[in-house]
Amino acid sequence: MKIKMLACAVCLGTIAFQSCVEHDLPEPEIETCSVTISFTSQVKPIINTNCAVSGCHNGDLGADKNWTVFSTLQGKIANVKDRINRPPGTPGHMPAFGSLTQDEITTISCWVDQGGQNN
Repeated sequence: MKIKMLACAVCLGTIAFQSCVEHDLPEPEIETCSVTISFTSQVKPIINTNCAVSGCHNGDLGADKNWTVFSTLQGKIANVKDRINRPPGTPGHMPAFGSLTQDEITTISCWVDQGGQNN
């Protein structure tokens, strides 16, 4: 009886020991902005297509909302990144009507992270 209990204990100990393996999880992908993003050639076309539409950021709602002019957008750059990264349908998500592709979000986010330059 003692031998059976000892054998069971050894088996259970072996199983428990073998099940304790180290699992290497992949490192989470960190968004890197390895290339400089140009406002003029990369960000502004996204704004013109998705944001500067009738009733939004084309100046219809006042000159301070006309994002086709960089100086108007300049004070709101950090807020832009927050709003485009909100899930569609949540309060404050931009664009209000529609959505950006992941590439467009990444482009704008990288541009903001690089200082939101008028380049």
